[in-house]
Amino acid sequence: MTMTATQSFGGHAFDLVARGTIVLHQLIADGKGDEPEADAVRDSLDAPLASLSKCERERARMLSEDLYSLTELKPDRVLKEASADALAGFQAIYNAKQQQQWDVVLDLIRKWQDSLPLVILSSLRGSTWAEAGKYEIASAFYEKAADIEPKGNYPALYLDSLNKSNPAKAKDLAEKVVNSPEDYSAPTIIQAAHVLAAATRTLPANEARAIEMGLIPVVEVTMKALERDKKQESESYLMAALLIGSAYEHKGDTRAAYDYYSRGLSVDPQNDALLILRGMLMYGINSGAISDLELTLKLGSKTIWPYFFLAHHYLVSDRFDDCRKFCERALDLRASAPMHSELLDWLAIAEAQLSFPAERVRRLFEDAIRIDPHNERAKKNLSTFNGLTGRHPSTELVWDERTKPSLRAFGMAEHELEKLRIPQISLSA
Repeated sequence: MTMTATQSFGGHAFDLVARGTIVLHQLIADGKGDEPEADAVRDSLDAPLASLSKCERERARMLSEDLYSLTELKPDRVLKEASADALAGFQAIYNAKQQQQWDVVLDLIRKWQDSLPLVILSSLRGSTWAEAGKYEIASAFYEKAADIEPKGNYPALYLDSLNKSNPAKAKDLAEKVVNSPEDYSAPTIIQAAHVLAAATRTLPANEARAIEMGLIPVVEVTMKALERDKKQESESYLMAALLIGSAYEHKGDTRAAYDYYSRGLSVDPQNDALLILRGMLMYGINSGAISDLELTLKLGSKTIWPYFFLAHHYLVSDRFDDCRKFCERALDLRASAPMHSELLDWLAIAEAQLSFPAERVRRLFEDAIRIDPHNERAKKNLSTFNGLTGRHPSTELVWDERTKPSLRAFGMAEHELEKLRIPQISLSA
């Protein structure tokens, strides 16, 4: 099993120590370091500190040292000259980051911090902790960078890490941004809109749609500003296209959603997320949907969606061997029970048509029903198969299959449910 960055860079006890350390440093910065509240925080750290490994204890100690930089160092302090050694040090930081050697990165940043402006120093520390999966710590450093350059792109990075560690606080900040967009950069405005859109996922549909539609005007203005900017922030533009396209999709305006997904793809024609969304949106409506979905696989997509939709496409096109292969690949990927049940049902049909052993086909139908007892199509198809009594199913045999419009609605609904299970959206995943 491959460990995530979060698992490999400190466990739960370390997280507790880091959280308490951040709170303690904020109290000290507010002049409350000697008050009972600070003493209570110190006392709360005793138990988790005692359970840290030697490496984690040292990491926590150095984190505390780094947090002092947020108040002790001044943005206008005189920097050491960027000597050849310093430039080599900066390259070493980059190299260690590429190798995910987080402790090495943080040590190198400390070594060369006197040559780095505070905004860069804070951002470097923020990005290191974020890449290591420690977003709460990252937020503390990104916040400093955002305070120093509020009209730059650092507030966008702060919002992103904050949304992954403290969604309620991120939502409050995001509302401030979208209510005063003139005070922030385009990436920050779009990141704020993304935070607010993500926060709607647990709301009733009518409330969520109203919030999404309310975000469209400010995001559209920002998109137009990005289009006029020769140094276009492509990632922000893609996020904006995704956000507005999804809002129109949820509203039921397929044409508008298609147009925004296409605008995003005009900037990045190989963007996996937008290709999948446009492919699902137009499945059964436009033949280009199949091209979009097939392209994502050529580009190495690791998600279930292109396999799921293409397996159905091959099934209803009587391309049973292709359907079988895509069902098998999709069944190895994470999906809900209803989706797995659908795939098993399709696989059983494909294998029946390909004259696989009856016992094997029957078991697939039974597995589909066991995984999702509400799959009435699988039940009917099992009954149809049992009625063959050893005869090979003809191509004229009528299996109970979803229509393309039905599959499109089902798949898109499942995609929305996945967002509830996986709160963060990535344009590159």
